[in-house]
Amino acid sequence: MARNRDGQGRASATQRQRTRQQKYPAGRLHPPLRLKDQTFPWIQSKKKMGRAAGIDRVIRPRLRYQFDMLCKKFRRLPRPPTPRAIATARTLRPLSVPSGLSALGLKPPLPLMAAAAGERPAPLVTSSCSPAAAAAAAGMKRAGYEFGSIYNYEKLEALGEGTYGVVFKARDQRTGETVAVKWIRPGDGGAPDLPAVYREAGCLEACRGHPSIVQMKEVAADEINGDVFIVMEFVGPSLQSRLTRAFSGAETRAAMRQLLRGAEKLHGAGTVHRDIKPDNILVGPGGALKICDLGMAVPAGPAGEPYPEETVAALWYRAPELLSGGRNYGPAVDMWALGCVMTELLVGEPLFRDAETEDDVLHRARDLEYAMESTDLAFEGLPELSEAGREVLRGLLCLAPEKRLTAAEALGHRWFDEEDAPLSPALCSQPDQCGSLINFI
Repeated sequence: MARNRDGQGRASATQRQRTRQQKYPAGRLHPPLRLKDQTFPWIQSKKKMGRAAGIDRVIRPRLRYQFDMLCKKFRRLPRPPTPRAIATARTLRPLSVPSGLSALGLKPPLPLMAAAAGERPAPLVTSSCSPAAAAAAAGMKRAGYEFGSIYNYEKLEALGEGTYGVVFKARDQRTGETVAVKWIRPGDGGAPDLPAVYREAGCLEACRGHPSIVQMKEVAADEINGDVFIVMEFVGPSLQSRLTRAFSGAETRAAMRQLLRGAEKLHGAGTVHRDIKPDNILVGPGGALKICDLGMAVPAGPAGEPYPEETVAALWYRAPELLSGGRNYGPAVDMWALGCVMTELLVGEPLFRDAETEDDVLHRARDLEYAMESTDLAFEGLPELSEAGREVLRGLLCLAPEKRLTAAEALGHRWFDEEDAPLSPALCSQPDQCGSLINFI
């Protein structure tokens, strides 16, 4: 046995361990410490936790197990409130915006309107732009953005549901106007995915007032659970539900004129849509076409800087530079998608309908470019498309992104000097067979 300075023997490490085992046998934990914050936000790690509480090394192993159990308990996501709990909470205290929104410098939402009698409507989404994007678009100083209340809207029916959110048809109880409300699914941990909401709303705000892009009305919040929604104008069915026949060359030109103007506005505002397809084009009264679903849109990055997403755009409308795995791209990916939409209008079916993989689409795109440049075989099924129209189609479906037509260049082509034909009445007024599905997802 080793001896200390006083000459007295001191216990070895093995003896000290036996003493601890006798004092704290298996299954018995040290009495819990009284921490000043039961939610443990200040705990950064188990090691820091022990040091911050000043725990003696003798009891630290036991206490670590106890904190593990507590952490597992608090990591469980809270269950959504029941309608009865919501009604009780309204009678006890006024509702306020969650602390997570206040941390972003946002003002509290508008006062909660009295809920309609009966069951509480399902969560509706309203959109909002980020404070920075809104200030830049309006040329004003940055100010806190004030959310509206989702309880100002009455849910009518669900229009679409996907991986990232749900879109509802709703009525504004203040004005009686019909709107489309998008709810974006929470991110990891159950918290609202505010960056996704701000990114989409900021892109919509930058294009405010353009007739070929769906318009955002406001961003609303649910004061109970913190969900954030994007409220937009209700336009009508998707173009995909109207593609029951091939369009004539003049009808295609009228449609492409609207879509190219919308793309010109998007790209002029520094935004890349990255998911243009017939499902994301809405048909309004009189054949007005509007580009929607900016959930995948991003501000154009500096040249040469890759985007973080590995896969964007639908397979049949994905540009060759995306099919090759590249992540350095720009607005040219939207122009390729518009070329695919133009072909689909002329033919009545998707250009790469039978393709199942990226290699299939890329192989067929190369064959198509060769056929368009060397012969006229690629246009045999398009007898009504003039030579000027073929030039526009070649420019949009060019494999090299640097040689692909921009929206402004396409609109300046001589093909658009010709007279447009009004869109078919069936396209404008036929009842939607798909239940007016609007794909904002």
